Amino acid sequence: MQFKIQNSKFKIFLAILFLSLSVFFVRDVSALQISPAKQAVVVKNGDVQIVPVTFINDDDKTMVLTPEVSAFTTHPETGSPVFDVFDEAKSWIRVVPQRLQLLPGQEGIFSFTVSVPESAEERSHYLGLFAKSAPAAGQVGVGSRLGSLLFLHVGFSAHEELAPLHFGSDTRFTSGSDIFLSLILENTGSIHVIPSGSINSVGNELAKINIDKQKVLPGAKIQETYQVKDISKLKIGKNNIHATVLYGLTGQELRTQASVWYVPLTLILSGLGGVLILLLLVFFIKRKRRS
Repeated sequence: MQFKIQNSKFKIFLAILFLSLSVFFVRDVSALQISPAKQAVVVKNGDVQIVPVTFINDDDKTMVLTPEVSAFTTHPETGSPVFDVFDEAKSWIRVVPQRLQLLPGQEGIFSFTVSVPESAEERSHYLGLFAKSAPAAGQVGVGSRLGSLLFLHVGFSAHEELAPLHFGSDTRFTSGSDIFLSLILENTGSIHVIPSGSINSVGNELAKINIDKQKVLPGAKIQETYQVKDISKLKIGKNNIHATVLYGLTGQELRTQASVWYVPLTLILSGLGGVLILLLLVFFIKRKRRS
């Protein structure tokens, strides 16, 4: 589904996004401060945008910094960021200067210039703008890096779409024991989404979807498992269990379903008892006739 995002609405959306993305902000250098910690830019095809990042040396020793750009995605199970993945947007960025030497208390700026090609696809890119630190001359230490999160959106349109890859139960039949439901969704759109929703059967809610509000980046998957302990919420017989997922700025809805048969153990025992009684009656009737 294609839709146009108004500039003001998109800015509000990005603001909300980055207030919640502090988990992605990497702080490996306690004595080095960064500003801003995260930022968003919308760049049209063929345009150029300069993204400055300020670094402040709060240590009592001189620091030597070099810039680095890294792309990231999220882990499909934990939702934590996985850096150093491939993204063509890394090649669009040039940085000046190539080296900063900061005395104690001094600050410096790396300017990351983003040049978006005319032919670039309208989609979102998730990048980390890092400064790698190394000991100054004559000093001994271990280098590390500190990063500012950049959410780069190319163009003003976005395609939001989630595809269900799997929804099912670990069993087709239960007599009262817990059941486990699994759901896998893939983001086949061009911008991240935060799915939510619930899993229901015969009007009863069995579980909530994505309660941690995990963000699913383009091309990434989210996988969750739900334990259903209160089997009494199911009806006797075949149950159609529905997963209803809501996502996107326009509140799109995705539905998928699985089936589970529920026959209580007491009903099974009653049925077996009835069969046994019937067999005994038949046995005694035949025996009486023979006698």
